[in-house]
Amino acid sequence: MSAEDRASAPRPPLALPAHAVTRENPATERARHYHARVSTTAPRTIGFDDGHVAKIRTADPDDAAPVLESCRRVLRELPAQNVVTLEEFTFTDEEERKLLQRYVDEPGWLFVVVEVDGRIVGQCNFRNGKRKAMQHSGNFGIHVEAKWRSRGIGTALIETLLAWAEDSPVIQRVELGVLSTNPRARSLYERLGFVVVGVRERAFLIAGEFVDDVLMARWIGDGPAPRS
Repeated sequence: MSAEDRASAPRPPLALPAHAVTRENPATERARHYHARVSTTAPRTIGFDDGHVAKIRTADPDDAAPVLESCRRVLRELPAQNVVTLEEFTFTDEEERKLLQRYVDEPGWLFVVVEVDGRIVGQCNFRNGKRKAMQHSGNFGIHVEAKWRSRGIGTALIETLLAWAEDSPVIQRVELGVLSTNPRARSLYERLGFVVVGVRERAFLIAGEFVDDVLMARWIGDGPAPRS
């Protein structure tokens, strides 16, 4: 999870009369469509055999409090899989509300949540670089609460992010960091096309043990695969 990475949709364009419509080239039309949507994605649902239904949707500022509570639950459940402790996680509802607004406003950012029975139980957030030389690339964090793991939710969250990135005229590379002590997560990323591009040895000291930060990436669209 990326706990440290903690933004109202624009008014739709006015319709033009038929005689005023001119044909745009595909790249221009794609960019216009993308920026009209800003950082949103279509809702998606997943049904489970036990009758529960998960809904994946774009987060909005009103989600601030439940998003933070979900983060706290994950920090309590899985402290060894996080680089931020519960005590260090001090975001307020107002701080999170402002950050979620930025995720809606910034065209190269995306924040999606997953709800089960009306409660947020997971999230995936992505931010691209600020500088022109880095805007094509960004990093994401993800978490799913322990009770809802092994149900395909993590896969669905990442697939939602990748579909959004495919539709973007800007994003060409999606990156992440995974702890060397979390082979299950690494296996998921590999199944979705991510490859290891580097290792930050002993990047973290968790519960008295050194842990490597394994850097992974995937190119979007027709770009070359990252070199492993």
